[in-house]
Amino acid sequence: MATIFTLPPEIIQTHILIRLDGPTLAMASCISSQFRALCNEEKFWQQICSATWTSSENSSVRQIISTFSGGHRSFFLDSFLQLSHGQPLKFNLDRSLGTSRLISAVDIYYKDKPIFSGVKETCTTTSTKFLYSPFQVDLHDPKDTVSTPIQHTGQMDTWLKHLEENLSLSWIILGLGMKRAANMSTRRPVFIRWPCNTAGVVQLHYTTIMAGDGRAGSKVELVKCKLVVTCSGVDEGEVKVEEVSMQMKDMEGRRLNGRDSLVILLEALENGTRKKSKREEMKEMYEDYVKRKKERKEMKRRRERVMDIVCDPFFVCIATWIIVFFFLLIIY
Repeated sequence: MATIFTLPPEIIQTHILIRLDGPTLAMASCISSQFRALCNEEKFWQQICSATWTSSENSSVRQIISTFSGGHRSFFLDSFLQLSHGQPLKFNLDRSLGTSRLISAVDIYYKDKPIFSGVKETCTTTSTKFLYSPFQVDLHDPKDTVSTPIQHTGQMDTWLKHLEENLSLSWIILGLGMKRAANMSTRRPVFIRWPCNTAGVVQLHYTTIMAGDGRAGSKVELVKCKLVVTCSGVDEGEVKVEEVSMQMKDMEGRRLNGRDSLVILLEALENGTRKKSKREEMKEMYEDYVKRKKERKEMKRRRERVMDIVCDPFFVCIATWIIVFFFLLIIY
């Protein structure tokens, strides 16, 4: 009986496999060992990565991908799915840093078509300033806005909903020497902020929540990888990309320094799972984080109020007299 394998391998590759997208090609490689050999051709995966992420064509990104055991196939499987790291990290913040370079490969899409691409290399272990200063990666200079095909029309609420549905972000980090990559973005925004004090500017937050040290009550029990795309020109009708940035924040809303941020990112890169997540799930994780953050803030405020009362001189005086009074009752 004739099967697809009766066809010459080059026919299967040039007329069938080359037409498949990444997820379909990955599934096809699981059919049999013969298919696996045909599907693992580096040229297929390089074409797929280039079509998916313009930033993957950057020479620095390609150089790191070339060190991956599976080349562009490994890079695709690491980066196409959502990073999920909900388990307590297996690290302490004093661990040695095994990389001196962190590469950010960023792409922004409007209606699934690329409108911005950039690559930023961050030197991490050679600079004391980086290690102990608040961590931030800026992909774009606010002075050089990027025009987009996005037009602001209609009611603001409707337009913001349109942005939420159609403006997506991919932020892939690669650690030199780790041979792994991870996509830190939620793809679609989990939160849109309209700053009242800045006319014509809107901020889209693609925030991933990750486990920190896992200790209940710790300020790094959970950490927030805050990715923000800032768009300007909204009030003029023509929207421009003004800023693209990454920060790491703890449960108190404070920015982590470079060293702590890098340790957490590298741990997530190494041990985080990659899975297909629904946007609603990402939003729920973010909303749960915001809720826990508010509860923590309220608990801290109550503790401070109790301490203020305990340390108040009048309270101390009254408490002292009460203790003396009961002591005298016991004696007499």
